[in-house]
Amino acid sequence: MEQFTVDTALIRDTTANLTVIQSEFDAAEKHTASAADVIPHELLARTLQEFASGWDTRRSEFSEAITTLNGMGTAIADHFEGWESDQAAAAGGDGDEG
Repeated sequence: MEQFTVDTALIRDTTANLTVIQSEFDAAEKHTASAADVIPHELLARTLQEFASGWDTRRSEFSEAITTLNGMGTAIADHFEGWESDQAAAAGGDGDEG
C-alpha cells in the first residue's frame, strides 16, 4: 500500500512566506509615496504616484486573497495533523477511536 504524506511544515512555512508578501503589498503605497517624494522630475514623480494609487484596488484584492490562502493553508495543516494524531491513536488502540 502506498503511503500518503502531507508536509504540514512546508504548508505552514508557505503561509508564513505569504504573510511577508502580504506585508509588502500592504506597504507598497507608502514606499511608492516616499519614492515619489525624492524624485526631482515632477512628471516622473506624479506618474509614479498615479501608478501607485491606480493599483490600490488591485493590491487590496491581492491582500485579501493572501489572507484567504493563509487561512486555508493553516486549516489544511491543522486538519492533517489532527487526522494523523487520530490515526496514530486508533492504531495504538488507546480507545480514542471516535
